[in-house]
Amino acid sequence: MKTVRLTEKEKQFIQDNYLRYSQRNLSKIIGRSKFAVQYFMQKNQLSVSKETVSQRRSEAQQKKTTSTLQEDRYLKENYLTFSVKTIAAHLGRGNTFVSNRLRQLGLIIPRKIIEARKVKSQFKPGQEPYSKGKKQSEYLTPEQIENSKKTWFKKGNIPANAFDRDGVITTRVVKGKPYKFIRISLGNWRHLHVYNWEKENGPVPPDKICAFIDGNQQNCEPSNLKLITREENMLRNSKKNYTEKIVKDRSKILHLKKIIKQIEKQNL
Repeated sequence: MKTVRLTEKEKQFIQDNYLRYSQRNLSKIIGRSKFAVQYFMQKNQLSVSKETVSQRRSEAQQKKTTSTLQEDRYLKENYLTFSVKTIAAHLGRGNTFVSNRLRQLGLIIPRKIIEARKVKSQFKPGQEPYSKGKKQSEYLTPEQIENSKKTWFKKGNIPANAFDRDGVITTRVVKGKPYKFIRISLGNWRHLHVYNWEKENGPVPPDKICAFIDGNQQNCEPSNLKLITREENMLRNSKKNYTEKIVKDRSKILHLKKIIKQIEKQNL
């Protein structure tokens, strides 16, 4: 393949204008490939700052947009007053369009305003949803109700990720630890170790829990299970985080609290 060399005039043009035009535009102007321009610039160490490259990309994006002058004017006048969602509704555009156009125009919403908008949109303590206790017909138009029917769950609907039979065993992470669960019926899952214990020994008393003898939550065999009190469980867990003296003191405090509760119940 024959190598096409740049003429001296073309080289001089690139040297004079590489900060003004992008490599793509330079190649179009002199009628050469972008690779030829890029190779010449690299060979002669003609580099462009990242800020300039970013600015050129932004300008190129602005030229590609379908935004009108009226929409751009509205954005500039209201981006600090209204949220992206509100502006999109006013313009009849999508949220993504508004966000992208703000970025292209260099309109940055200050972090303080963003956080204030988040707080304002949050439900406050005691605040009730506007639809609470109302029928759909009271807050939706007939057309909206008809459209919403497409998303309704049908009677007997089963989620796509539901297992197809009882007895399936899966692993879920609970408080950072993996535990095995077994499906008893559709929508009814139980800890496998508790299920296995109760099959062999009957229900677990309310004041006790089913614990793993070897500490391995994945070993759910009945021989690896035993019942312990909640206080014993607390002490086992506390040994990892506290000194022996603190553990004993915490045990005494829990014991006293238990006695106090029993006395309070008797006096009621």
